[in-house]
Amino acid sequence: MDQINQESKKSPAIPPWVLVVIGIIGVLLLIAFLSNPEGFMRQVKNESQFTIKLTGTPGLKFNGVYAATLDNGSTTTQSVEGVLPTQYSVIAKVVSVSFQKETTKGILHVDILKENTVVKSAETSAEYGVAAIVTD
Repeated sequence: MDQINQESKKSPAIPPWVLVVIGIIGVLLLIAFLSNPEGFMRQVKNESQFTIKLTGTPGLKFNGVYAATLDNGSTTTQSVEGVLPTQYSVIAKVVSVSFQKETTKGILHVDILKENTVVKSAETSAEYGVAAIVTD
């Protein structure tokens, strides 16, 4: 009976090479995270750094809203007003913006940059015109 109990208490042996591989993977993940924690998490989450850049007629007054949708589906919005030129930064999976001129004259130009590369643009010169964009 003692022999049966001792055999049932033995756990299956994990080959040493499996432990070494798991350890190496853990160390590599730790190094990747510590070298750039924000970038590492964005890659895991499929999110990127976006810059919303507003240019056009210097001093032009505008108002609007921008929204950042995260990988988990949640969305945060920010209402803004200001004068050109200006810019805003967000981390998101998808960015949507809508800005309106508060005057009849002038140009409002909007660029959305993803990791410093322009991905979408819109422009209006219409009286109280609106420039709206949604990224892919």
